[in-house]
Amino acid sequence: MSPEHAALIVEHAPFVWRVLVHLGVPQRRLEDASQEVFLVALRDGFRGRSAFQSFLFGVCRNVARSQRRRYREESEIPMEELPETVVQPAQEGQLWVKRAHEQLLRALDGLDEAQREVFVLFELGELSMEEVARATGAPLSSCYSRLYVAREHIQAELRRRSLAPSPAKEAKS
Repeated sequence: MSPEHAALIVEHAPFVWRVLVHLGVPQRRLEDASQEVFLVALRDGFRGRSAFQSFLFGVCRNVARSQRRRYREESEIPMEELPETVVQPAQEGQLWVKRAHEQLLRALDGLDEAQREVFVLFELGELSMEEVARATGAPLSSCYSRLYVAREHIQAELRRRSLAPSPAKEAKS
């Protein structure tokens, strides 16, 4: 591997990992999926028709679809509540963050693919809406609409699971 390729991987690995997680790749498959993304990206080569992160997102999207399809039969059985665990006080914050992230992943599973992609790119990938539109190949107005619906769904799911404030509580604050 060339030094340029190694630097590219180091620079973009966190983005790839974050996108794959939020596009539904199971934790046990993330390392393989991440490697697959970079193998495909390096093999196909970036042609400069879009921002590099948009190109990389397209590869992530295809790999995530493939991973979900390939390993659907191995899916875990979701539980409404996590088992009780004993943790030290210093670890409680970390545990809450982990549980909140698991709830976010479950909420993302309830979105259709187009909504999920826009939400992940804009909210988690921190791309501009114009970049999101280019990465997904959708009109800008459709991306805004998908983001709105995705946010509403995720907030409702997190409220249902008591991880987000209800609109009435927000208004009182």
